[in-house]
Amino acid sequence: MTFETRPCARCDGSGQYSWNSTDGSRCYGCSGRGRVLTADGLAAKEAWNAVARPPVNVDDVVVGDRLRWKDLANKWCVQPVVSIVPDVCIVDASHTRIVVKFESGCSWSVPPGTMMQRAASDESAAAADLAVADMIGVVAS
Repeated sequence: MTFETRPCARCDGSGQYSWNSTDGSRCYGCSGRGRVLTADGLAAKEAWNAVARPPVNVDDVVVGDRLRWKDLANKWCVQPVVSIVPDVCIVDASHTRIVVKFESGCSWSVPPGTMMQRAASDESAAAADLAVADMIGVVAS
């Protein structure tokens, strides 16, 4: 799916704005892409994500689930879960957390009830394509 976009108003579509030592001249309005979603495009993308990448409660995650998250460099990662371990604080049991470990060796320590995002499978992506095909702002690709 390709969602409707328009040139970024902040950088006039160049993807570059004011320079700084951390990110160079990357525009924060469009993350350097030069384009942003229109209102219709954003609505269609959110509808697609709701079907293709449904949220899942960490309490319901099982070994083998593929989850999607942003890493420290703010890039999307998809990894299968290899273990889920409760981590109880010996000083205060109310500080219970769940440690989710991934195939890459990365892990998350999150409180129970935290919502996570499943990665899109071929089946869920196809279902999402059908579910939002009639929405304004969506162009089949």
